[in-house]
Amino acid sequence: MKQFFNNLKLGMKMLVSPLIVFIFLLLLAGGTFFSFWMMKNAIDDIYTNRFQQLQQSLQIAQDAAAANGTIYQIFNMINWMQDQQEIDALVGKVKETMALNVDSIEKSLSSGRLSEGEKKLYEAVLSNLLEYQKASTRLLELALSDATSSFQTVSAGMEADKKYATLHKNLSALVDYEKKLGKYTYDSSVSSFYFTLAAFVVVFILAVILSYIAAIAVTRLILTPLKKAIGVLG
Repeated sequence: MKQFFNNLKLGMKMLVSPLIVFIFLLLLAGGTFFSFWMMKNAIDDIYTNRFQQLQQSLQIAQDAAAANGTIYQIFNMINWMQDQQEIDALVGKVKETMALNVDSIEKSLSSGRLSEGEKKLYEAVLSNLLEYQKASTRLLELALSDATSSFQTVSAGMEADKKYATLHKNLSALVDYEKKLGKYTYDSSVSSFYFTLAAFVVVFILAVILSYIAAIAVTRLILTPLKKAIGVLG
């Protein structure tokens, strides 16, 4: 290696130290770009997936609670013999909200963006929502029918409440899971940032130390033959 260096021209020898610095700069730039790209993907995932999925699960939970409350409101309106058009409007609103939530969940399941854990929870919520939709629709039909006995209505109401309790349980599990995934993605992004910062500092220090050592070594390798030549001539 020493013989190879001695055979180099003076100009090439002078480029050794800057070349070492340049190589480390390339490593630093490549590592920084890769880390920033990973952080960008994490930020995109936080908004595109985690935030939107959490928002959707919270909206479905809110809609389910509102629908359940509206059903009881419809019952009170029927008992107080209020305007039938208002009752029909509320019934239509409940059915429309549930249909929209079913469509929203089905789109999420077919999007390919869900993790395995999310997919299982969404499938469970969809199944619960369809069962609750069926039970609540049956309940409303019985409540609006004059020929229905109170026993049938109470029985249907108990069934609807049971379905809603199961739906609420799985929706709560889904919301908690989405929050956990969001926190995990955020923590990964922060860890990536600190790793990039640490790598930047390490590479910078190594570049300074090695370039200094290389500069001294090159200087000695250049000056040693000159000193010998001067000694011979002297």
